[in-house]
Amino acid sequence: MPTYFFNVRSDRGLSHDHEGSELPDVEAARFEALTAGKLMVSDAMRSGQKLADALSPSFEIEDDKGQLVLTVSFKEGAEADDHRP
Repeated sequence: MPTYFFNVRSDRGLSHDHEGSELPDVEAARFEALTAGKLMVSDAMRSGQKLADALSPSFEIEDDKGQLVLTVSFKEGAEADDHRP
């Protein structure tokens, strides 16, 4: 099963995911990013962060070869009603 790395791009730069997650395909990685983004926006809002700031980061998802395969914004996750592939 392929490994995908969920690096986070924010105004502070790029935070690398060094562990990654084994997932069956890119669509499953997108689902994970949408779900995680929604949770991260929620956590940021609870800690007092402004909505615009909480929505601005994005995931830059790389495969196990280090190739960028997908970018998913936190805003996209927050706006999605149903994330299931």
